[in-house]
Amino acid sequence: MQKKILAAAVAALCGVATTAMAQQTGASKVELWGIVDAAVRHTTNEGKDQSGLTKMIGGGMSQSRWGIKVEEDLGGGSKALVELEHRFNTDTGDKDATAPFFQ
Repeated sequence: MQKKILAAAVAALCGVATTAMAQQTGASKVELWGIVDAAVRHTTNEGKDQSGLTKMIGGGMSQSRWGIKVEEDLGGGSKALVELEHRFNTDTGDKDATAPFFQ
């Protein structure tokens, strides 16, 4: 229990230190984010012997995705913004077929 509390405190201090450094230099901000939405579903009278089937499914409430957001101060009040996002199927890791595709 104490190891978990210590790990959480160290992670919080690292986050505060990183934020403070970014604010002092005014250089750039990088954010990694993501959502993994998965569920376990059990149905009866399904499967080879009709005894039931339990499996993991993705996308129960939303679509699983991860992304990167970058903000760079260009000076003179201008900023460069970049946002990349990848949607994927939780159970296979493959690209989600319903995700937008740009060419």
